Amino acid sequence: MIRFTNNQLTIILAFYYFENKRIDDKKIKKFTDKLNDFFQIDTSTQNISYELTKFKNIDPSFNALPNSSEEVYTRLWKYYIDEDRIHALRNVFLDFKNNHMEKQNLVEIDDNSYNELIDLNIDVTTAVDILDSPKAKYNKSRNQVNLEIRDLSVAFNSLKMANYLCEYDRNHPVFLRKSSPVNYTEGHHLIPLKAQSSFDINLDVEANVVSLCSNCHNQIHYGKDYEVILKKLFNDRKTRLEKCGISISFEDLKKYYE
Repeated sequence: MIRFTNNQLTIILAFYYFENKRIDDKKIKKFTDKLNDFFQIDTSTQNISYELTKFKNIDPSFNALPNSSEEVYTRLWKYYIDEDRIHALRNVFLDFKNNHMEKQNLVEIDDNSYNELIDLNIDVTTAVDILDSPKAKYNKSRNQVNLEIRDLSVAFNSLKMANYLCEYDRNHPVFLRKSSPVNYTEGHHLIPLKAQSSFDINLDVEANVVSLCSNCHNQIHYGKDYEVILKKLFNDRKTRLEKCGISISFEDLKKYYE
């Protein structure tokens, strides 16, 4: 049985949620062909039917009870359906159907949900070898113009490169994730993505994402003396950022945190 990525499962969830009343073998075949073509995979209609059953098993409209073996499906359902992000899910599905969707694993989520979703896809076996270089900005559809979007794989790579330790202080205490045999640290964009419109180059690159323990991540957002953490991280990343075509002074960086 093929193991689908988070992005692929999101599309399958959308197909189930928005078209479940009209799904038949013909629609599943058409959807499978499009999914294979878009993601360059080779799955079957039987596999898609099986995944649809997984989502049906957790759909409250069928009086489904929580099933711990369906953790990935449950968490995706909770994120998009239970927490009322149905509009965002619909936009992703429409972009997919209309061939407007970017092939990156792009998502619109806040920092906390972002790090929860990272847990779904961490692969501890794949080595990371990143060459810092300029990256073009993502192409957004009209309904995404004001959204902060990001590629989950960028955060995966950054956490791996930091060996799942806090980059402000590698001796800071961390704990193991529930669903992966690695430390829980959080990916943080040093130059916030809300600043993207002020840059001609993509800010969603590994050089701009640091691995932080939960305490440091919260302090840099909400705490006193956050500038101390910010200054060290900036000095450590300045050269890498410049290799990616990203130039900013520390004083200008601080303005995004005030």
